[in-house]
Amino acid sequence: MIPSEPVSSTRPSLLSRLWNGELPVFSPGAYRVPAACLTLFLGSSLAIALLLAPHNDSLFLGPGLGLESDPEMLPRFYAYISAQHAWLGYGLIALALVSASCIVGLSAAGYFGHKNALGEHYPLREHLTFPAIALMERVLFAAAVVGLGVVGWALGWDFGVGIRLVNECAVQTDRWVNATVPTLIELPYALAFFVSYGLAGFVHYGLHRASHESRLLWLMFHRFHHMPTVMFSASVPPVFFSVPLFAVLIIPYHLAFAMLTKLVCDQPLYFALIVYKLVYYVPDIWAHSTALFESGRKSRWVRWSGFFLSNGIYHYRHHSSIEGDEMANLGGSFCYLPDLLFGTFRPVPDKLPPIGLTNQPELYYNPIRLALSGMAQIVYELRHNPGIASWLRIVFGSVYYVPPNSRNYAIKGYGPAL
Repeated sequence: MIPSEPVSSTRPSLLSRLWNGELPVFSPGAYRVPAACLTLFLGSSLAIALLLAPHNDSLFLGPGLGLESDPEMLPRFYAYISAQHAWLGYGLIALALVSASCIVGLSAAGYFGHKNALGEHYPLREHLTFPAIALMERVLFAAAVVGLGVVGWALGWDFGVGIRLVNECAVQTDRWVNATVPTLIELPYALAFFVSYGLAGFVHYGLHRASHESRLLWLMFHRFHHMPTVMFSASVPPVFFSVPLFAVLIIPYHLAFAMLTKLVCDQPLYFALIVYKLVYYVPDIWAHSTALFESGRKSRWVRWSGFFLSNGIYHYRHHSSIEGDEMANLGGSFCYLPDLLFGTFRPVPDKLPPIGLTNQPELYYNPIRLALSGMAQIVYELRHNPGIASWLRIVFGSVYYVPPNSRNYAIKGYGPAL
């Protein structure tokens, strides 16, 4: 990294260099081969992660079929449906292969097609900074899980029980829902999925909207996702950064999904969820790809599939840096229904909008600093604004609230060096 602050005569500490340094501006031509390899690796990793996502989403619709939520769930589920009808297993594999191929190919096109679409190479500084934040997300996720294991061990449980605590709470929540929530109307399987997932989409919309309105959720969970000023899908940071708060939010989120499902269907909807997600991920590539914006805007298939699935080219506007667009096309449910009902739906822009944080402030291109900037800001504010009333507004206040003493460590000019 190169220093982003003037270097004093005293050699800065390692902590200072890690916090204040920035990635240099790379020449795209000089690093073409490593950048291409990174792109293909990220695209393949994205495909693998998305193919495994239905396994995680099973927490929202219930593990079902007597299958516990664990790494062996998908193979066992494939064996289960193959035993019912052999063609279902083959069809699921074919759909997964098509979906994975589209994800890798479109992700690569979003990077390699950048120069042709915008007249310049994809900036390697962004290409390295934001995937590094995604990597830190996985590290912090693992650290949080291990931390729960340590807490469990300290309380006298088995270490493994602590590691599985969040997942076990979700499974127990599902069992409680199955035992206590009545099925008011038994809908046909496919209709039950669309009704329950469509209603549950309002929960997703609410959480997404809250992540833009609550300063705690915005700073610690969601701001990273909106930092890139250009995008291709595999390089965009995660939607919700896995600081320990994920353990608090996942249970009520799961509870809402599970209850809505049980109200209209007394059987698991896991197969429908997998098929839906494998279809969902393809047009979703256009939601986070600058180079593909024009092709998505002109394609009737991309527009209509993105509208029906509440993702795709319509969601690209949500990443616009134009003030007000950050609340547009939040998604959830089908056909952007929550956005239409609550007045946050906007059409696809006629031309490529600038993207990033509102008004595109100059960021520190330092993945460590960006990833921890929200946490650092809240800690600073709590230390320098005494009083319970101030602390409550700092933690639970609106994203528009700025306490008397505050520092924004992500944006240059608002956060001094350490």
